[in-house]
Amino acid sequence: MPVRYTFKKAERLKKRRLIEQLFAQGRSFSHPPLRVYYSIHPVTDQHHVAYPAQVAFAVPGKYFRKATQRNRIKRLLREAYRLQKHELYDYLRQQGMALHWMIIYQGKEMPTFEEIQQKMQAVMLRMRQIQEK
Repeated sequence: MPVRYTFKKAERLKKRRLIEQLFAQGRSFSHPPLRVYYSIHPVTDQHHVAYPAQVAFAVPGKYFRKATQRNRIKRLLREAYRLQKHELYDYLRQQGMALHWMIIYQGKEMPTFEEIQQKMQAVMLRMRQIQEK
């Protein structure tokens, strides 16, 4: 099946209950300037077969007061994720696992797309290593 570089609504983590659960019971790691909260669980329904990972992105207003700046960083994060998620999806499907995660940008300066892409690649690699344990 050809790789489709899409990021659909169903792939976004939006439910308040799931996000609260992620912060309360999930695990985390940091790969500056990104902080990642995640929860891995076995596939339970058909939705997780089609989209084994649901992700949310956040940029705190502490260093980026203007919403346009925060939205730009979230757009860069989404784009970097969209281009690299297929490897993670393939791995999750092989393992029969589903993933909920949130990626928070904690840097103080506006990043370039290349910086975000490198960091996202490192985060994806770290996530695979965590799942292999």
